[in-house]
Amino acid sequence: MNVPNIRNKTQIMVKFRTTILLLLLATITTQAQTYITAGDATGSWTNEGSPYIIEGDLIVAPAERLEIEAGVEVLFTGPFVIEVYGRLEAIGTPTDSIYFRAADTTGFSSGNYNGWLGIGLIGYTAITNENSRFEYCNIEYSAGSGITCVHYRNFELKNSKLANNKEYGLLLTDFSDIFATDINVEFNGQGGVKSNFSAPSISNFEISNNGGTGVSILGHSMTEIFELNSGIIHHNTSVENGGGIAISEEGLLNVSDVEISHNQALNGAGFYGNSGYVTVNNSTVSFNHAQNGAGIFIENNCILQMDFTTISHNYAQSTGGGVYNQSSFINLTKSTIADNQATAAGGLYYELYTSGNNTINSSIIWNNSQESVSVALIAPEVTFSDVEGGFEGEGNIDQDPLFAQSDNNDYHLTWANFPVENEFTSPCIDAGDYNLNVDPDGTAADMGAYYYHQEMFMTKVNENSWMQTTEIYPNPATSAIYVNGTDDIQTIDITNLSGQVVKHLEANGAINHIDLNDLQTAVYLVIMKDAVGNSVTKKLIKQ
Repeated sequence: MNVPNIRNKTQIMVKFRTTILLLLLATITTQAQTYITAGDATGSWTNEGSPYIIEGDLIVAPAERLEIEAGVEVLFTGPFVIEVYGRLEAIGTPTDSIYFRAADTTGFSSGNYNGWLGIGLIGYTAITNENSRFEYCNIEYSAGSGITCVHYRNFELKNSKLANNKEYGLLLTDFSDIFATDINVEFNGQGGVKSNFSAPSISNFEISNNGGTGVSILGHSMTEIFELNSGIIHHNTSVENGGGIAISEEGLLNVSDVEISHNQALNGAGFYGNSGYVTVNNSTVSFNHAQNGAGIFIENNCILQMDFTTISHNYAQSTGGGVYNQSSFINLTKSTIADNQATAAGGLYYELYTSGNNTINSSIIWNNSQESVSVALIAPEVTFSDVEGGFEGEGNIDQDPLFAQSDNNDYHLTWANFPVENEFTSPCIDAGDYNLNVDPDGTAADMGAYYYHQEMFMTKVNENSWMQTTEIYPNPATSAIYVNGTDDIQTIDITNLSGQVVKHLEANGAINHIDLNDLQTAVYLVIMKDAVGNSVTKKLIKQ
């Protein structure tokens, strides 16, 4: 009797089991994919049906609604688009994002690419449903723009990324006054956010590394003002004017708590304005490179109001390292222009043909290459300011402001032997315009973007004081911080860099955990006090 070889029998069984397993996997894979052909899109796309393979243009009709669950992948096989006239709701989670992208990204970086064409939200047809909403979504590798809104206001975009699209990350036209928060817009070919006659509200954002202007604004909406709050615009590169922000055609813009840095452009690498009205508050414009007006370039009757803003370490190959003002208007109050460089006019350059509406008040202009303030034709009005080299005007001085650490872009004022005044006391403390509001510590207005908080330094501490051991961690923080050494702490105040209290806690020695989820991304001061008024201050970076 022939007995089968055990080794051969084992091999046969292994091959059989492997074949069955592969067949099962193939069946599972086939069942998990959902193919969508051209036509109307409605209902719900579930995680169980993912990925959804798109094989044609899709339309969400005005009275219809499409819902996409967390974790779903939407993959486009060709140059197709989703047009939304009704409502599209794509709600992911922090651990289960939704992806819209091309099925094949081969050739994207070289330009030999036949990708999808993005998502279009179109509002000319009356929309009766609720807002369209995207949360925790990634919109990537479009051959057009990632998201385009045309006359579409009912849209909320949260906790999402728009990256690696051939045109813009986010394109808004015809009064698309949308709301966006906690978004990342990066590595898009023509720019980050482009707004034509629209006024979105964008907060807690990062717009970076785009192959064009970070935020470009043409015209204005009929009813709203474009708002940029609490974010970073950096490392964007434009061959035209405006690297970080560009505004034209009477655009309207408010900027608050925004860092604009390391951008490049022909003119106005940080900010470029050709007409329009702009307010900038509590922001920084630093390390930008351009031919002219590396930090800021404005022309053609642009109106710019800047408060509590730092313009520093910008470099212009020609004129105006910090600011280039041609036939426009800048009202600069309690701001700092320092350490800028240019072949001519390292600080501010003014080419004005009419007088008035150009003021510098309670500000510091220091350590800029060439002239601090260079004037062609008509000079601005400068008062209560510290200008290196001197400048005519009431209350002006020409003394070293004694910055904390200008090499590291820290332009806080110092007072080494507080409260004793001597040569180590910044001359800019209490030297601002007496007509301005007092600083948050109740003392007279200081010059420059950052006031010196005299109250927090009133009490000297003993070597064994609780203040020597108190710490906050982690730092930087995202959602919460912890405090050690809290037995003596009675109150905790968190302030912004302008001294405004944004969070107050009655500690009574019992707090060791502070929730930060209600605070925007920014730099804060954490001021902790005991029962008799002794205090310690820690710098906090909220991400």
